[in-house]
Amino acid sequence: MLIFFDTEFTDLGVDPRLISIGLVSEDGERTFYAELCDTYRLSDVGEFARLAVLPKLEGGDALMTLHELGERLVDWLQAFGEPVTLATDSLAWDWPWVHEIFGELGIWPDNLVPKPLLLTMNYLIDYDRFVDAVEIAFRSLRRHHSLDDAKANRLGWIAAGGDTDREARMVEHVTFVETAFTAEQVDAAIRADLQLAATPVVNEIDEWTQRTMKNMKRMAVDEEYRKSIAKDLS
Repeated sequence: MLIFFDTEFTDLGVDPRLISIGLVSEDGERTFYAELCDTYRLSDVGEFARLAVLPKLEGGDALMTLHELGERLVDWLQAFGEPVTLATDSLAWDWPWVHEIFGELGIWPDNLVPKPLLLTMNYLIDYDRFVDAVEIAFRSLRRHHSLDDAKANRLGWIAAGGDTDREARMVEHVTFVETAFTAEQVDAAIRADLQLAATPVVNEIDEWTQRTMKNMKRMAVDEEYRKSIAKDLS
């Protein structure tokens, strides 16, 4: 499972501070959003972030400390019950925050693959379409809101036809789950990903495999989105 994520921070200077993080699952059904209350002061925030980021903050239940963020994010990621890979369009600026968040706790989620997917020219099937689709997504999403930025990247990834690492990633994920799931579960996931799995008998299939089958249906919805983007870009 891919998890698209984005962060907002105080500045592009030598000592940036994390402001917020947003994540959305590959199927678009699960999201996580947090704003930090103990990592920065207003005086730390650069002019761009003051104008483009701070006005979009939500406050309320989204506010939490860095330690609380780590605990909640670990629980959220592990609740997927399968290997997850984080996807980002900025390795240099977004990925280091993942290490800082989990470094605060001194742990790494058991199911989080340590290598992110880069949403860049060298890894996407059609990078130009990705860029165009992201811009279309921002007609209704808030730019520089970390969760909405993550959602836009997800839609761009769908429109681009996915990434060139997908096949290799699936092999890595199967290796990753072999120690956590039964051989039958792994086999079901492989067959489902190849769209060769037969329709399961409801009372004979476990929750993890049900999610895998559900993703097959999601792929059909994503294909319709891809077609609509193609029409919009033509």
